[in-house]
Amino acid sequence: MMKNIFGNSKKSLPVAEVSIDAVKTEKKESEKMKSFKTGFLYLPILIIAMLASSAFAAAVNEYYTYDGAGRLTNVFIGGNQIAYTYDAAGNIINKEITVSTPVITVTPATYDFTSVETGTASGAPVTITISNNSSGTGSLVSLISITGDKTEFSVTGGTCGNMSPVITQSSNCTVIIEFSPTSLGAKSLTVTINSNDAGNPTKIVAISGTGVDTTPPTVTAVAPADLATGVALNTAISATFSEPMNAATITSSTFSLDNGLTGTVTYTGTTATFTPTSGLAYSTTYTATIATAVTDVAANPLASVKTWSFTTGIAPDLTAPTVSSTTPADGATDVAVNTTVTATFSEPMSADTITATNFKLDNGATGTVGYDGTTATLTPSGDLVAGTVYTATVTTGAKDLAGLPLATAHSWSFTTAGTAPPTSTDTGTGTDTTTDTDTRTGTGTGTGTGTTTNTSSTDSASGESGGGGCFIATAAYGSYMEPHVEILRSFRDNYLLTNRAGRTFVDLYYTYSPPVADFIASHEALRVATRVALTPLVFGLEYPFALLLLLGSLTFPFFLRNRGKI
Repeated sequence: MMKNIFGNSKKSLPVAEVSIDAVKTEKKESEKMKSFKTGFLYLPILIIAMLASSAFAAAVNEYYTYDGAGRLTNVFIGGNQIAYTYDAAGNIINKEITVSTPVITVTPATYDFTSVETGTASGAPVTITISNNSSGTGSLVSLISITGDKTEFSVTGGTCGNMSPVITQSSNCTVIIEFSPTSLGAKSLTVTINSNDAGNPTKIVAISGTGVDTTPPTVTAVAPADLATGVALNTAISATFSEPMNAATITSSTFSLDNGLTGTVTYTGTTATFTPTSGLAYSTTYTATIATAVTDVAANPLASVKTWSFTTGIAPDLTAPTVSSTTPADGATDVAVNTTVTATFSEPMSADTITATNFKLDNGATGTVGYDGTTATLTPSGDLVAGTVYTATVTTGAKDLAGLPLATAHSWSFTTAGTAPPTSTDTGTGTDTTTDTDTRTGTGTGTGTGTTTNTSSTDSASGESGGGGCFIATAAYGSYMEPHVEILRSFRDNYLLTNRAGRTFVDLYYTYSPPVADFIASHEALRVATRVALTPLVFGLEYPFALLLLLGSLTFPFFLRNRGKI
């Protein structure tokens, strides 16, 4: 019996069987040659057999040895040996087959990477060398397997390829392994090589290493950001670390906020959060601090104390703005006709709401409106009318930066300097022996038969002469000089002020009409309605005969119908 290259017992190897047959053939040929060595006829056959035997031997790496008697003593085939023993008669009494098997060696048998910083590579890897040290030509067939902390170790190279190398005699292959710990503590890896080495079929390489952490942690991000402003009062303060931390070291003692603020501290992932108990205060600067007492999971303390500051936002505006001062002042007199009108507010306003619609003058005065700082300015398009009372108004359409409207509409009045428009001349005639005394200031002149003393005036409320201002008409038509207002004023001066009843009516009108006129002036719809209502009166005063004809055409049919009934 013999052993094959895998160390298993078999009756014979195929190559050995071929070798034995070759030996038998050789023996027979020798006997034939001895029997017929004197026969010339067998010489060609011998030559052919020898050539064939040489070719076969070359093909299978086979060679022979003989003793002094010319007997075959050894046959070598592919590194395997067959030895023959003869008796005195020259007969083969024994043959011994020796099989050449591979011999495996593995270096190193153990390797320790010692301490390696977590998150980094070991630097110098270990190289495992697997060699076939057989003295023959048998190939080493092996299978490499790896078990253990395979996430901490990695195969980074080598010549063993697919981990099932076939290594020829006097050759080797390598496996390169690196240690890159991802966590702390001792790690191990086992490399097992199974082969067809009959004497030592299994080789084991034990690899070890320890993951360590010697790097102090740092704070990589904070919220709110350092020097942030306008921070909301309900903001949570947080810090993110460069690595996992020991949660037990992150407390309200090691993570704090100044200004006496207390809170709760939590830790999740790599982020610590400070939540104030009572909330932050408006317009306040806070400084957060993380002490070096906080440590990572390897007990490395924070590299240095971490501090950062932020400022909370201002309190919301809940107070409506007001007008704090005006020019001209309320009740001012002798104001220049080219004056500008201003209103200063109690706080900054939204410039978009300071417009000609929300800041205006009465008596038909128009102009442009500007805003700067906290002051709105109305610049009239032209000179104001001399000797006239103007009322300026800022409406509730004006709003502050928070969108709050003016608390209430603000109005103030002033009187322009100079002489009012010329007074009208009373040309009434008749006999009047009554002396009338009008307490209004100014002097009028009347002519006629009899003695008439008529003291006319300039109305201080409107600056008009000849009996005062047409408040409602001026409010409706927008200007003291508007033609329709002039018609009504002429009627007043020429007809109403020439008799006691008319003057009484005018006095009552001056007493009660100003607030009505102000109300009409501030509502465009009422101005339109008032103009419509005054139109028939103005038409009749301007064209009295046409009015009479119109009235006659309307009343004449009724007259005829009533006459027919009579």
